[in-house]
Amino acid sequence: EIKYKKKKQIDRKKSELISKIVQIVKGTFKGYKGTVTNVADDIAHIELHSRPKPVSINIRDIKVLDR
Repeated sequence: EIKYKKKKQIDRKKSELISKIVQIVKGTFKGYKGTVTNVADDIAHIELHSRPKPVSINIRDIKVLDR
């Protein structure tokens, strides 16, 4: 039961990322900003603002800019 509650809390946090503006802090696209379009497991799908290119980034490698 406790494990189920923890998973539910994690899923809720991931779904809260959708439509947020984020900055990538690590990797090839470091410094780029974009909007989160989808989150699956530990991967966020981000539509970059600088170019119309969707990228997949680990959620540990992004920082939320708006709340």
